[in-house]
Amino acid sequence: SQLHTLKFKQNEKIEAFLRRVAELRASLLALGEEVKDESLVPIVLRALPSSYRIFVTTLNLSDTTISFDKLVNLLQQEEAMHNKDDEEEQALSSHQKWKGK
Repeated sequence: SQLHTLKFKQNEKIEAFLRRVAELRASLLALGEEVKDESLVPIVLRALPSSYRIFVTTLNLSDTTISFDKLVNLLQQEEAMHNKDDEEEQALSSHQKWKGK
């Protein structure tokens, strides 16, 4: 199915990616194929870009089964941290350029 070939698009926001996942899941359900959380969560984790590698590894090592809704919340938090890190790097870079370095 399309879920198994799912890929995170370059520069895609987590919210848009997760919306695509939910739409695919709903389409499959409409065709009579239910996709349970325990199947969906690993599919989503495999589709994430390399910038989420530590996040994925941490979840895999936790040996805890999580729901799709919980994964959505965790991914939104992770993206917020990525965005904050990017903003701090840009601010530092701008400051260094301003100082002539």
